Amino acid sequence: METRLVAAILALVFLLAGCASPVKHPEWPEDWVRVGDSIGAEPIDGFELVEQHDLMSRSGILYYAWAKGEGRKVTNEDGKELSVYPVQIILLYMRTDKPDEAISDWISIEKEHYGTVESADISGFATLTMTAKSSGSIYSGGSAAFGAAPGGAISIEVLADGGVETGKILGTFISGLHFSE
Repeated sequence: METRLVAAILALVFLLAGCASPVKHPEWPEDWVRVGDSIGAEPIDGFELVEQHDLMSRSGILYYAWAKGEGRKVTNEDGKELSVYPVQIILLYMRTDKPDEAISDWISIEKEHYGTVESADISGFATLTMTAKSSGSIYSGGSAAFGAAPGGAISIEVLADGGVETGKILGTFISGLHFSE
């Protein structure tokens, strides 16, 4: 009886140990945000992670948002209440075997909502500098970057109410991204 109890307890321990997901990249500091299994984002001074949704849709999109400053509530044109911050960084990661298509789609969407002033390349990311097309926009403009990542594609937006050098923040954020397979 005692042998069976010990065997049952050991079996349960091994079973539970097998259910725990392995810790990826234990060498990454604890204050980094892990996006999926293969992306680490270093913190940026003054920015705080304010939202994280690991699966927004069946398409496998991960959503992360960092903000600087005090948020205020606004209602968008669809009637949804949102928290808007003086400066916000939004990262989308889409699991896909066709990252170029996702990147092209995201760039098209940005161009629908914002006027693009210029485009460039930062560390392998296609970037856009944007201004709001209408005076009713929540943000007056910002910067965005799009690129391939392990197993998918990334979109990064830095949005602001004005007077903020979003391109510099975008460059700092990109330099703090780490990828592994």
